[in-house]
Amino acid sequence: RVYSLHLKRLKHDSELDFSLRLLGLKQMESAEQLKRAYKLKSKEFHPDMFVLTDFDKRTVKRLNGRIHENYVAIQKAFDQLKKLAK
Repeated sequence: RVYSLHLKRLKHDSELDFSLRLLGLKQMESAEQLKRAYKLKSKEFHPDMFVLTDFDKRTVKRLNGRIHENYVAIQKAFDQLKKLAK
């Protein structure tokens, strides 16, 4: 699940499209719907949701980096869309 969030922008993705995709939205929604989508995604990818005790130290370090990267990307996408929703 750590790798299920695709952080690479596709060639045809605008910043808006990329941010929408990260939050699981197809189009710009109301501020309330945007907030709901953000809460769901941020809960799903929150660092506390991942238990990495079964992995070696090297793998844990790599996965922790990816987990953090995913969480930050979701926050940035929400911030960008929130500005547009006003």
